[in-house]
Amino acid sequence: MMAKRKDYYTKEYLDGLGDSEADVETKIEILDRLSNRLRMSVPDLTPDEKHWVYDSILANAEHFKNQDSHWEERIADLAHPALRDSRFIYLLLNCEYSNDINGHRLHRHLREKKFTAWENEENVVFLNEVAIEWKDILKLRNHRDQLLQRTCIEAESIIEEEMDAVQDNGMGYFLREAYRKQLTLLYKYIYLRGLEVVRDTNEHQFTIGQNTIIYDYESFVHLGRHIAPSVRPGLIGKSNFSQQFLLGNVHSTLKETFDKIRESGKIADIQINRDTNTQLFLN
Repeated sequence: MMAKRKDYYTKEYLDGLGDSEADVETKIEILDRLSNRLRMSVPDLTPDEKHWVYDSILANAEHFKNQDSHWEERIADLAHPALRDSRFIYLLLNCEYSNDINGHRLHRHLREKKFTAWENEENVVFLNEVAIEWKDILKLRNHRDQLLQRTCIEAESIIEEEMDAVQDNGMGYFLREAYRKQLTLLYKYIYLRGLEVVRDTNEHQFTIGQNTIIYDYESFVHLGRHIAPSVRPGLIGKSNFSQQFLLGNVHSTLKETFDKIRESGKIADIQINRDTNTQLFLN
């Protein structure tokens, strides 16, 4: 994993910038600084910084066109290779391509003015390219990146299970292939969110009573099969978290949950192990 710059911006800091005049000026200064590093091909932006740059340009595109003399350069930054993963996440989540991987619901995109027909086609081509790349990556088992290695192992198991399930349920060949692509992209998304979770440490520890719970990259990848159930209609007999249980914030959500459990004092003396099946109801 690439070493961070000493002056990198944390996700918490970037997300914490508001709409006050001072914060807006700060955001523009940061955007200029990070965009310049992109254009100079300085490969040291963190994933959080890249996502922030991409989202900031999209959110302010109209403002740039009307008030920024360099707006064409800013908009061109959206196609920068270093922001490829940010574009992928944006399309998969914000534009609902996770459930419409081939862009067939074009009429809705047009009605809501999300994309023109040409842009929709371009997005589908982009996602197809990513799916092909990631399909080859998932086949490999010699990744030095432990998070990527674990993602590939989990993906192989789940995708095979899912394909069998939807075929047994009568899904036709073309729909199955679209669904396979959907799952392939889902595991790229899980991997990218995993990079955010382990950006500062390879594991997070939580304490409940006498028990120490370790949440690491293996835990994260496994939880991916229980996230965003609408993306995986074929998965049978699996429990799912709600859509609001954001994958990139799983460790924070778990910490809040475990803190609440610990503060309740209800399991202070319980030893948790693989055979424990304890349900807690907290007010």
